[in-house]
Parts: sequence; C-alpha cells; structure tokens
Amino acid sequence: MKVLIFFILSTFVAANTLAASFSFDAAGSEPLYQTTLTKEVYQASHSDDLQDITIHNVAGEKLPYALLPYEVLHPAQIVEESKPLVIFPMLESAPIPTGDINIHLEQRTDKTTIDVATNHEQLPQKTAYLFDLGKEHPTLKRLTVDWQGAEGKLIAVEVFSSNNLKDWSNIGQSVLFRSTSASQTILQNTIELYAFTQDRYLQIRPAEMSDVDFKLTAVSTEYSKMQNSPLPQLWQSLILLNRTQTSNGIINIDFESPARYPASYLRINLPQQNTITSVQVLTRNQSDAPWVMLVNAPLYRLNKQGRDTVNPDIKLNPKVARYWRLQFNQNYGGIGSENPSLSVGWLAKTVVWNARGKAPYTLQIGESSGAENAISISNLIPDYRPKKIAALPTANLNLINNTTEIAQNPWISAPDYKRWLLWTGLALGVLLLAAMAYSLLKTERSK
Repeated sequence: MKVLIFFILSTFVAANTLAASFSFDAAGSEPLYQTTLTKEVYQASHSDDLQDITIHNVAGEKLPYALLPYEVLHPAQIVEESKPLVIFPMLESAPIPTGDINIHLEQRTDKTTIDVATNHEQLPQKTAYLFDLGKEHPTLKRLTVDWQGAEGKLIAVEVFSSNNLKDWSNIGQSVLFRSTSASQTILQNTIELYAFTQDRYLQIRPAEMSDVDFKLTAVSTEYSKMQNSPLPQLWQSLILLNRTQTSNGIINIDFESPARYPASYLRINLPQQNTITSVQVLTRNQSDAPWVMLVNAPLYRLNKQGRDTVNPDIKLNPKVARYWRLQFNQNYGGIGSENPSLSVGWLAKTVVWNARGKAPYTLQIGESSGAENAISISNLIPDYRPKKIAALPTANLNLINNTTEIAQNPWISAPDYKRWLLWTGLALGVLLLAAMAYSLLKTERSK
C-alpha cells in the first residue's frame, strides 16, 4: 500500500514537470539545426529568459543548445551616405587702423597748414565657408572637399558647428594637400570630425591667413546611419483589466500580459478618430508593487481624406512585465470615454541545437534544470558567423501538448521538481520508518 502511494505521488509530480512539449520536424542526419521559436514557446515558458527549455532525443537524453537573439543573426547594417552641400562664401577681414598717426606741417608766407592722417593696413581678405545642413539630418561624421589653388601646399582648416549662427563650437580640423608629379597624385581631401554633430549650420575656414589662394569648390557630407530596424515578428494583445480616474484628471487603464513576452514594441490603438494625446507607460510584476515608469510617448490617430494616419509603434528595450498601465492626463490631450487596446511585439529568438542520437527530437518547456544544457554558440560552432548559422538546415516546431497549468498560472516560476521528488521521497521514507517502528512497538505490546 505504501509503495502504491509513493508511486502515485511520484507520477503526479512528474506529470506536472512540463508545461508544454514540441516536436521537431528535423529531416536528415545533420549534426546541427536552427529553429525559430514560436509564440507558443514563449507562452509556455515560466522563465523571463527561456531558461526552462530542454531538448531531448528519442532516448530521453538532453541535448546541448544555444539561444540566439534576433539581432545576432540579423546584425544592423551601417550605411554610408554622401550628400553635396551648397557653399556660401563669407569675407571675414577688412582694413583696420594700425594705430600710427602721420602729421604733415606746411608753412607758407600767408598761412601754415597741418595735415593729420591715420595709417590703415589692408589685411588679406580671409574667406570662410558657410553651409546649411537643414533642421534635421543624420549625424555628421566626415567631410570630403575639393578646392582650387594652393597646389603643393599644406592647407590647415578648421570646422565649426552652430544651431543659431552665433555660438560656434570647434568640431574638427585637418590638413589638406594635393600635389601631382610624374603622373602620380597625392591627395588628402577629407576632414574627420572628432565631435559628431547634428547642428544645422557648419563653417569651414582656413586656419592660416597665408592661404589666400585657397578656394573651396565642392564639399560633401558623409553620414553613417543604420538600416531600418526589423519589424517585430510576433504580436500579442494584452488583457484589459480596469480603468480608473483620479480627482486631478489622470486616467489609468490597466492591462495584464498572459505570459512572459519580451516586449520590444508597443502598439496602442486609439479608439476615436482625430485623437492627439500623449501617454505614460508603466509596468510592474506584482499587483501590490509600485508602478515603474517605462516610457513617455506621443499618440495620434488622424483621419485625412478618408484614411487613418497613426503614430508608429513605440520601440523599447526588451521588457518582460505582467501588468501594464497606460496613463493619460486630461490636461495634455487625455483620452475619450472608450478604452484603447494594447499589444506587445517582439523578435523571436532562434535556438541552434545538436541533433545527437536518434530522432524524434523534442523541445520541452517547464523544467527548471534546462539551463545546464544551454551553452554558448561558440561551443557549438567555433568561430561562428551569422552566415554560418544561416546556412544550417531548419527544423520547425509542432506543438504536442500543452497543459492547463500555464494558462492558469503564467507567472509562476518553474518549480524545481527534482528537489520536490527528493523531499517527497525523504518524507515518505520517514513516514515508512515511523510506520514500521509503530508496527514493531504494537507487536511488542501485544506479546
């Protein structure tokens, strides 16, 4: 009877160690596969960082794997762009007095005249060059120039930036040089900026007055900018909980996430057309914990010629949170009587795993010991590169089962069921010994 009780308890505990199981459709006998995780994997996980994943072969052996963020496999590309600028020359110098005074005295029989003259020195006129980059432009990092004159001479130049044409900051300097001899040319025509800038106005000027034969004829700016960020692959609508309003006009609309989704984007759908407002987004993980400010963003939904124009999705650093609050202030646009909807989006991770042993292979969620098989990608692929991973064969996931536990308690951390089994076995062992001792004592008394 005691053995039966122990077996039932062990079976019950073991049956609840997993929240979900998936099968791989891996075909062939390759040593490594790549698999993009589905939304169901995130939904079943009890860990913020998916550390309760295990992968098994048909014999039940745990297989090593590496979890890779989307950005590792799809690194952002830096694009260099060049744009010519319109040159506005400015003459800076003018005649100035030297401070010397010449007095000329002339005496005649009938009168005496005195001429007083101040000497002026005509300084060489120095030309500076002004540029208007526009109100908005990418961060400026380098200039490429062309000029006339000063052949074979070193030309020292300085670069200044300003937003108001009054206050100028030195953001770079360089020495330009061009010389041709025997059909070979030495050319140094770039100005590297040591302080990248987004200021509107730019000024280039020779550093020495002797460079009077120097004349800029062409200037191009070189920008570095990232390619467009990838759009989120997975979206999940959050559950509306309640709406409250304070006496000072603050409206709080609360939502709950059904699982530990790593939100990188927020999409707030405003219910009414021609709404212009701003929102504060706050989060917390416990219902009695204080709210933490996450982001403040403008929102709008405008109808023009029968078409809705809405604000772009709000980009975040990945954030896992159970409770989300949209806070509107009636003094800054507020929100109407209808409630907006809130969705979170994220870029799915990819798991690269070792197909050791025989198929079928399974991915299971819910075991707290999964981290022991999560290893660095460099241990699976030495000297790995995104191209190497992209060349791996793909294995897709198919859901086998999903218990109701995850739906009821998505925010309960994965328990350490092995420890539970050990403590349960110990407790049952103690009970068994106590029962045996009681049985022996009862037998002794009966004698």
